Amino acid sequence: MTKQFCLLLFGFVCIGCSQQSDSSSVDNEPDSAPSQTGLVGTWYAEPVFNNTTGHVAFEIINNQQAQLEARLLLLDIDASPIPVGNITIEGNQLKMGSTAFTLGADLRSFSGSLPSSVVPVHDIPMTFNKVAELPSDAEPSSALPEATISWQFQTGGPVWSGIEYHEGRVYFGSDDGSLYALDALTGEQIWQFDIGSTLRARPVIAGEHLLAQADNGYLYRLDLHGGSLEWQAQLQDSPQPRLSSGDPGFNYDYYASAAVVADQHIYIGSADGRLQAVNLQDGSNIWSFTTQGPITTTPAITTDQVIIGSHDGNVYALDPATGRLLWQYDTGAPVTSSPAVYQEMVITGSRSYDIIALNLANGTPVWNSYYWFSWVESSPVVSDDIAYIGSSDAQLISAIDAATGQQRWQFDTGGSAWMQPAVSDTAVFIGSVGVADYLVDHQAAFYAIDKNTGLGIWQLQMQRPPEAAMWGFASSPAIGANHVFVGNLDGTVYAIPVNPAH
Repeated sequence: MTKQFCLLLFGFVCIGCSQQSDSSSVDNEPDSAPSQTGLVGTWYAEPVFNNTTGHVAFEIINNQQAQLEARLLLLDIDASPIPVGNITIEGNQLKMGSTAFTLGADLRSFSGSLPSSVVPVHDIPMTFNKVAELPSDAEPSSALPEATISWQFQTGGPVWSGIEYHEGRVYFGSDDGSLYALDALTGEQIWQFDIGSTLRARPVIAGEHLLAQADNGYLYRLDLHGGSLEWQAQLQDSPQPRLSSGDPGFNYDYYASAAVVADQHIYIGSADGRLQAVNLQDGSNIWSFTTQGPITTTPAITTDQVIIGSHDGNVYALDPATGRLLWQYDTGAPVTSSPAVYQEMVITGSRSYDIIALNLANGTPVWNSYYWFSWVESSPVVSDDIAYIGSSDAQLISAIDAATGQQRWQFDTGGSAWMQPAVSDTAVFIGSVGVADYLVDHQAAFYAIDKNTGLGIWQLQMQRPPEAAMWGFASSPAIGANHVFVGNLDGTVYAIPVNPAH
């Protein structure tokens, strides 16, 4: 979430930005008002929500103008102190911008909720108490062995596209506008098909064909073996150019929907907000369902449902044959996490800071796992009754009991874990993206993690290239031929032995 908090307001004061704090003076209070001096110091809260505990603090100081000034500390994501602005006291109300907290007796506590710009969707009450120092849960970290690289292949643009492995070949797209097929053992190029448009969706195998969506609004079917074009189908009437992080209207839509094939139907989402069913044989449209936001997620399919998430905040279940709406669930924030079906549930992440399991029959919530102060952009993979999923500012991959939502373990990825992990019999593979000039330190690496214990096995670290705003691993990896394959934002695709010898 590049510079996420730079776009948010704490009351009327921008947090995470370079603007000056509110310079209005503190109101003169009557003699009965609480002493301002007692507010100076550190105030700490441990709010509880959905059986998870958050860690939040305010630092209150007397600034050079003899005004009370506050900074917000989001300890769960180790964010830099966020200037909130000056404080006013009105009776027992302590106001920071337009957000009010209720002061306790003798200034020993204050209570309230953080605004929706900091904690979206959920109203979570919290009580702050004055402390001499903040708790520390820092654990000594040991360096992991560096991964062995069997081969690497260089493209002409960043690789956001997920990797597809099939019968000794690796398939992927690049921002250079091409689809590639490589030999999985050697990395030698077998074919290249130039589309001339950014490719952010994972290519998908359908029999003897390869399906891939491009940013130009078309879905392409290629011959799997030779890479020749078989047909192309227009998904969007007027495709919009992909915005950069500094452009107005940018919505962190880094990816595109991949195709899912069932019963000669291709199901795929598009940036104009539609989920479409397309004929596998000729690319003709069968039906279309319109949401109120872009669809960058990949559908999940059951025998009688196709399920998708939208930037409009909803998860939708549709009839696969007709596109008729069966149910929808509003998460309250954009859904960019592709759903995964487990038993009688569908599991997905949301920018509401939630991982949510919904009843497959009617869309009602079954369980919720909460990430404090972090979007959940990663898509879950369920293996052996455990859901593995990454997060953004929390910089974690979690192993979660798919039936109950209880956490088994978490691993610190050191950066935004946007990708969908890959899972083998023994290990979980996930990478992270580094982000420059941001209030949360982000670094980039690709990891192998023990599936049962959550302990790191090896890593492939990436240093920030000069002037790069983002770097590292956003491409969802694939496993095959005793290797894991992953793309890098510098345009490189790596082949790494699953169990390298050291």
